[in-house]
Formats: sequence, structure tokens, C-alpha cells
Amino acid sequence: MSRYCSKCGKENDNDSKFCVGCGEKLSGLHDINTIGKDNKDNINNINKDDKEDKNKQIILIGVVAVLIIAIAIVGAYAFMSLGDNNINNDNSYVGNSNNNSLSLGTEGSTVTKSSIPLSEVHGLAAALQNKLQTSDISAISSVEYKGVTFTKQQCLYIFAKAIDMKSRGVSGDIVFGSYSPPDSPLNSISTSSLTKDEYVDMAQRTYRWMDNNGRAPNYTGIYAPGSPDFGYDGLVLAFAIAILDSKDGSLVSIISW
Repeated sequence: MSRYCSKCGKENDNDSKFCVGCGEKLSGLHDINTIGKDNKDNINNINKDDKEDKNKQIILIGVVAVLIIAIAIVGAYAFMSLGDNNINNDNSYVGNSNNNSLSLGTEGSTVTKSSIPLSEVHGLAAALQNKLQTSDISAISSVEYKGVTFTKQQCLYIFAKAIDMKSRGVSGDIVFGSYSPPDSPLNSISTSSLTKDEYVDMAQRTYRWMDNNGRAPNYTGIYAPGSPDFGYDGLVLAFAIAILDSKDGSLVSIISW
């Protein structure tokens, strides 16, 4: 076992009292085992500090990872919600006097001055039918239904749009505008019956024409646009009959009067 001089660092025997190098008294000096123990304690302390630092780093990394996952989940949920919102907006069945585009959507339950659910169109047609018990179609200018006044032009548009929607097997709200009456309406009706294909095609051409022109047409042809087969009032009656006869939701194969 050796002892080292604290002054010159010379190695001495363990039982030496004075340093053989410089003569310094060796009493109170640590032996090599003591020094080794101190060094070991220092190393242990260093290792302990390193371990604590590593644990702190692991905890920090874990916290950051949890935050990243949480942000990703929130972002994914927001994206899905936006997608759902986008899907609902694209599916609203809309039509107005300046827009010829179509889309589908969830049906509402309220009749307003600018929209009516498809499920309520039958009630509007029935209200017109009741009014026809005491008035001629040419004398009717508007129809009251669920506290809302619909002009005859709006009724024509709504009936035509409803027929188109039923033919496509879709539901939703019909959004309508204000339409001027025809400038030179005809009163002709060239036939007493129409097949489903005929009145669906007529309905589609009628509401699209109203979208583009902002008024009701003077007449609509059965097979060809521009043919005066059905005058304005005749169109209103024919489309109302198609709605009334389609009580189960599907269009009837033929309408007659």
C-alpha cells in the first residue's frame, strides 16, 4: 500500500512519516485506497447526475410526443369535421333565378318565404287543389300554405323542381326566388294525359328556364322546346296533379285529367 505526498506527489511507503522526495511530513495524508474511494464516489455522483439528466430528457421527449399526438388527433378531427361540413354543403338541393346548379342535402322541416322541404310540396299542391274548388286556375294568383304566401309562378317552379327531385330519388329543401309572371301566357293544353317521361322532361326544362330567365314561361312543349303544347296555367295544373298522385314518394307512370 502506498501513500502520496500532497506537496510533491512522490509515492511513499504506507508506514513512512516523511516524504522521500521532499521531506514533507506525511501525517494526515490519504492512502491510495482512500483516494480511490473518493474518486469512486465522485464517479458515482457523476453517473448519478448523468442518469438523472437522461431521465429528464426521456420525460421531456415523452411530453413532446404526447403533445404531437394530441395535436395530430385534434387536427384529424377538425379535418374530418370540415369534410363532413363540406359534404353537407355540397348536398344541399339549391335552385334560384340566377343559379342553374344542383346539389343534394338534408331536408329541413320549416316552410319559409324562400325554401320549402320536398316533403311539404304535396301539402302546397293540396292547398292549390282546395283553392280550385271555388276559383278557376286563371283567377288564382297566389296560394297560402303554412302561413306563407306562394305566388302561382313560385308554385310552378316548386312543383317542377319537386318532380325533378323525385325522379332522381333525392330529398332536400327547394330554394326558390321571386319570378315574374309570363309576359304572353297561353292557355293551351294539347293532351289529356302525360307519361312520366314526358312530364319529368317538361318539369326539368320549365324550372331551368325559370332559373335562367327569372319569370314563368308562356308555354312548354311536350317533346320539343318552343312547342306551345302546354300553356302557363296548364303547366301549373299538370305538375300539381303529378305531385298529388305521387303520395308514396315515387312518381306515377302517367297523369291525366
